[in-house]
Amino acid sequence: MLRSRPLRALVLIVVAFASTASAQLIAYDDFNGPLVDGGGWSYDAHRPGVVELRVVDGGRGDPNDSFLRVVDDGGMTGMTQRTQAYLALVLAADRGTRWLRHWFREASVTTPGSVANLTISGIQIDSPIATAAEVKFWPMQNDLQLQCFTGAGGQVLPMGRFVLDGGWHLAELAAQGVGTDAGICALVVDGTVVATSGVDWSGRTFTQAILGEPWAADDFAGELDFDAFAVTVQAPPSVWRISVPPVVTVGQCAPLKVEMFDVLGGLRPALGTTRGTMFFNGVGELFTDSACTTAGSQFRLDAGETTVEMGLLPRVPGNKCLQVEGTDYRRVTQCLTVETPDAGSALDAGGSDGDAGVGARSGYGVGCSCGSEPAIALLLALALIRRMTMRVS
Repeated sequence: MLRSRPLRALVLIVVAFASTASAQLIAYDDFNGPLVDGGGWSYDAHRPGVVELRVVDGGRGDPNDSFLRVVDDGGMTGMTQRTQAYLALVLAADRGTRWLRHWFREASVTTPGSVANLTISGIQIDSPIATAAEVKFWPMQNDLQLQCFTGAGGQVLPMGRFVLDGGWHLAELAAQGVGTDAGICALVVDGTVVATSGVDWSGRTFTQAILGEPWAADDFAGELDFDAFAVTVQAPPSVWRISVPPVVTVGQCAPLKVEMFDVLGGLRPALGTTRGTMFFNGVGELFTDSACTTAGSQFRLDAGETTVEMGLLPRVPGNKCLQVEGTDYRRVTQCLTVETPDAGSALDAGGSDGDAGVGARSGYGVGCSCGSEPAIALLLALALIRRMTMRVS
């Protein structure tokens, strides 16, 4: 059963820049910490008692996990759209690139409201309209869209569409090139590029990141859930990946490697302590070490760690798959062929890449792009073009 606690203040982990592989983490909050004052967040509510932020226990299938819930009772009529209730994190007045990521779920929508959309998160700058990029939630059509704003205060109309289904989805918002006339804003949800746009942010600097219900109609009523919020300089980790030989042998230990990657293919360490479970759909045993000496399927990554080594001892030949699931990151499936010792390599692994959107035979030999700004621009643009081409065909 979910149990909510009134929000007094949240602890936000704010860290200094680390190594390149870390995605240069600025802040992270899994909403599992104690509710004490002075955690780094500031809190703004236009209608306290009507729109509230609460921390809810027992979220996302884990009784030990908590998440942030916006509870909006509505109660007003008219088309007034304004600040409701949200958390804000002050950012250093720098230029360049910032990524914002969080999980989102529309827990319930009682009244969609007279204004078509509401803001659920954003990256802000020192412009007349104060915003560079926002994630928009459209209650009546139940989707997420991207909206960008120029440094002069103009706006790019909401674009793209990711249809929601009542479950949790990972949203990643990027504002690249702030301070220049060659800016790019982008929204990625569950590894899919929803939309990108070129934006002129000449002379502007970052001011803050926002989360919750910073902008909505007074008559909107519903509950919105958030978890695992982070702000980074480079693309943050978003998906598990499994490294395993494409062909393994019955009765022989096969080393496995579980790693964290970002949407651009760069190796990244965990944002905070996270736990995962490995599954195998064949006959065999899983181990928590690469030498297959300690049986177990569960593992843990602490903040800053990138890799967990495990082992697989298959017992029956065939085309089989491994899957990793865990909190805060998207699950992944990797398939392989299990052969008898004298079978050669006639069997085809085939298989499925599940939710990860990566090839089953790749072995995840992906070099680290390290989230460079050219890579962000190129890869996001190519992904969007590919998606549009698939729609046309």
